[in-house]
Amino acid sequence: MRCQLQLKIMAYHIKKQSKMAGIGTMYYADNNRWTDVYESRKVYPTLFQAEQDKNTTYTDKWGNTLTPHWWKNCTLVDES
Repeated sequence: MRCQLQLKIMAYHIKKQSKMAGIGTMYYADNNRWTDVYESRKVYPTLFQAEQDKNTTYTDKWGNTLTPHWWKNCTLVDES
């Protein structure tokens, strides 16, 4: 009897709804850019890497830690 190992490749992307009428779904493309072209989305090999981008914060000049508005309502999508 032969044992066969199958590897499941995981992939993730980040999406959100556009605030502009008629655009629909936007996909994160990298470097703070979004696209409405599915093929131009950034694909993450692991959930951890996708979460790192989604959980990006910055500190303002008064010391407040803020989450950019475009990350607040986005969704991580499992492509498998």
